[in-house]
Amino acid sequence: FKTQTNDELNVSLKQPGSLASFVASRYTFGEHNAIGTPESLKSITQADITKFYRESYKPESAVLIFAGDISSEKANALAKKFFGTWKKTSQKLVKEVPQIPDDSKGMIVISNLPIIQRILVIDLPNSGQAAVTYAKKLSEGRVSCNGNKCATDETFYPSAVANTVLGGGYSARLNSEIRIKRGLSYGASSNLASRSSQTNLLARAQTKNVSAAEVAELVAAEIGKLGSTNVETTELTPRQLTLTGAFGNSLETTDGLAAKLVELYTFGLSADELNSYMTSVRNVSAEQVKNFASANLNGGDIIIVGDAKTFMDDLKKRFPTQKIEVIAASDLDLNRDDLRKTAMPDGKSKPKS
Repeated sequence: FKTQTNDELNVSLKQPGSLASFVASRYTFGEHNAIGTPESLKSITQADITKFYRESYKPESAVLIFAGDISSEKANALAKKFFGTWKKTSQKLVKEVPQIPDDSKGMIVISNLPIIQRILVIDLPNSGQAAVTYAKKLSEGRVSCNGNKCATDETFYPSAVANTVLGGGYSARLNSEIRIKRGLSYGASSNLASRSSQTNLLARAQTKNVSAAEVAELVAAEIGKLGSTNVETTELTPRQLTLTGAFGNSLETTDGLAAKLVELYTFGLSADELNSYMTSVRNVSAEQVKNFASANLNGGDIIIVGDAKTFMDDLKKRFPTQKIEVIAASDLDLNRDDLRKTAMPDGKSKPKS
């Protein structure tokens, strides 16, 4: 299994889009990719797996969800049959939840950050295409909690609608500007990955190497536009319908219903939110979308993975005041915070010549 996973991982690390995601995990989000790295996979032992299982797989932190034509009596009988001997541990479960002061609610914060904080180029010579990614770590997450009581964070629905306007579908802004109007990519999109107390934004497109700088500029422009002008009703309503339609479709199957319940349980939220989701999405105003975007989306990183010699001059022209860091793919180390294999004696990265 380790060999197969490692082979698949090494293939992914040679693809611009996949490599950009791995880099963003470390560079922007300060996380490790869930798949790991070739080095981390190699270091995992059977003892590590056993230890992780014993520390993490506990009945007091688990939920068993049945969805479909089944009675509570039959569900309980099945639970007892297959999990009845799974006993609670003596160790008390401590669940860390983000604590949000009451007086922070309702505040509108306008970011003073520039749209682009950093630009990082991973030089992948002779790559067929370039992957352009805008990555931003947002300080708000899926929930806010006081004590052990959690509720959906007030930014969740505005963020969902904002993301759908930006890059959530064929007619969203990124795809419209990059693919439909200019034919620079087969598709451009954005997505939000929510944790309890933070959210990771990724906006991305794959394009020809020679158009990488232009695509980066277009992505930055759309990020800025979303936080500076209100979305017109003629655009906002269809984007909201995209969200509510997808949500409704997901509940039409037992698998989809169970998946939504798993999400709510994971974040400590009530199943009642299934009934209020569509109304909450429809109630998001254009002003809320703009306020969310202006407070949260600026200050991200542009990460470009591709053949640097074909787009660096254009990139410097389009971002003349921006420092651009370049790391050769052959020098990349995803296990290090500075992403470089070679470091100076004082711990600082060796600059690229």
